[in-house]
Amino acid sequence: MRPLAPILAAALVAPASAQSFVQPPARWFSGDTHEHIQLCSGPVIAPIQVLGQQVIQDLDLAAVSIWGRGIDSQGAFDFLMQDVTGFEHPLTTGLEQIMQFCVEVSEFEADRFGHIIGLGIGPAQTAFYDLGLGCLGAPDGSGNYAAPLLDLFRTAPNAVTGYVHVVWPMPMYDPGGGFDWEDPSLPAYVGRDARCSFELDFAFPPMTEDPLIPQMAPIDIVTGRIDYIEAPSLEMPALGYDYESRWLGMYYKLMNAGARVSIAAGSDADCIPTLPRPRTWVRLQDGEPFTFDSWTRGLADGRVSLSGDPAQMLEIEVGGQSAGSEVRVSSQFGLPVVPVTARLHFAGSSPSAAVEVLLDGQVLTTVAVPPGTGSPFEVTFDVPVAKSGWFCARSSDLLSHTGAVYTIVDGRPIANCAEAEYWTIFCDYFRYQIDRAAITGTLASIVGCSETEIRDHIEKGRRVFAALRDYALPPPSGVLRIGEATGTSCSPPAGIVTTDTAEGGVPLVMRCFHAPADSPGVLVLGSQLLPFGVPVLGAELYVGFAQGSYILMPLGSDESGYTEIEIPFPGSFSGTAVVAQYIWANPVGCTDDGVLSSSQGLYLAVQ
Repeated sequence: MRPLAPILAAALVAPASAQSFVQPPARWFSGDTHEHIQLCSGPVIAPIQVLGQQVIQDLDLAAVSIWGRGIDSQGAFDFLMQDVTGFEHPLTTGLEQIMQFCVEVSEFEADRFGHIIGLGIGPAQTAFYDLGLGCLGAPDGSGNYAAPLLDLFRTAPNAVTGYVHVVWPMPMYDPGGGFDWEDPSLPAYVGRDARCSFELDFAFPPMTEDPLIPQMAPIDIVTGRIDYIEAPSLEMPALGYDYESRWLGMYYKLMNAGARVSIAAGSDADCIPTLPRPRTWVRLQDGEPFTFDSWTRGLADGRVSLSGDPAQMLEIEVGGQSAGSEVRVSSQFGLPVVPVTARLHFAGSSPSAAVEVLLDGQVLTTVAVPPGTGSPFEVTFDVPVAKSGWFCARSSDLLSHTGAVYTIVDGRPIANCAEAEYWTIFCDYFRYQIDRAAITGTLASIVGCSETEIRDHIEKGRRVFAALRDYALPPPSGVLRIGEATGTSCSPPAGIVTTDTAEGGVPLVMRCFHAPADSPGVLVLGSQLLPFGVPVLGAELYVGFAQGSYILMPLGSDESGYTEIEIPFPGSFSGTAVVAQYIWANPVGCTDDGVLSSSQGLYLAVQ
């Protein structure tokens, strides 16, 4: 039985609510990823007031973020950061609710390209005042952009990081006023390797200091530093800017490009006095206890469902698997078909909004909830899947949205040329805006003293998006993809890609994406093709290891799981065939499917 005194005290400081709350399915727990004790206008409130709202709003978990408001000295910083311990706040010890303090990088120097949150971090990760990141003499030591702080946050064993209050243009293109990347007056690097977006002008956001437009988020996501993006408020109408803009505008484009990221709904209390508060539902694994770390781990894994109405909660299952899972299917015996179920739980009368099921961000079906229907309401049907993709469900009023279930066809990564190229050219657009700032004398206000580091970071993200884009297209002449990638229990199947035709005497660049992050591996080159694959410790080998028929090129992946290597084909290779494949050692904790993982094979006819 939970202690009554803290609950009664909390209830006394929170206004009463007549709101109905849905009864969730087993193993699902609700949370708010974005609360504050520092008001946007007003004093610092006591943690028990946050707990009061948590109790009244029937939230299982509250992540309370310290931010820069009111921090004007080392002393103020230390005072407010003292609750960021990396552990549950003592106020909720022994209660059914959990409250833990975190950090939002807002009104710190590093917030200029969007606001990030570090969940599950402690004192070792909040010491950036002492570290002096960024410019010498910067007031708070946080640096000039998010990546260095994200790297610091992620040194905590249970850290989960996200971009908050995200909006982005909903359309891909704007023929009337978008970014004309083919304008001959632009620098030559803009769209330098474009492959599928000719005569299309892109709908990009303005380059402003508005934290609702996190320009660096796509780059931090694809380089492996971000676990989730947060809707600013599911009730928030589409923002104007230059285009209709919602969090969906970023999420759908990233997911279709082949990047993976989870989603959350946070209230930004007590800056946005929204009642009832949006919530993030997280499904825990069977037998897993409800703790702050288990909940945020589920958030990072994508085992989520968002709701702006606490009387509703939406689930999705594909092939019997729920949000955050992969379903692997084969086209060996024809077009694979997967069963899809969307399940709407609700309290009170049946909702007026319809249930929508989407594949790759496109609505497959919309089903109204008949009046008088009891909870839960189910929509079930079969869907053929011709290529790897992702499913989700949402309500037609956008107040509910599930996480994704990934369908992997023939072991091939999700990749779409148009969406991936949207992001490669966005990186060029970003770089171009920095160039313009240098010309107009406003560079320091944008990049501080980290111009070189920021340019390098943008280019690093661009390389990954370019690899995703190139994988989505047929390989060049004389190159064939062989077999399936195996993936790990922690990462999607790895992609092997080249845009070069193999020629004797000409170096060829071979790239890999979605490899296990920060892991050792080898590129195997051999003359013997194993067309049906040989399973070895979780990998599927397509290169034979007969004596003298292969070479191994050791290498490693970066934090995003990306690597590239130049292969120096001698002139004597002309007229021969070579098989190439990446093989990786899976990290500790990611070995459920084996200690090794592998990409597909590539058969190269060397000219």
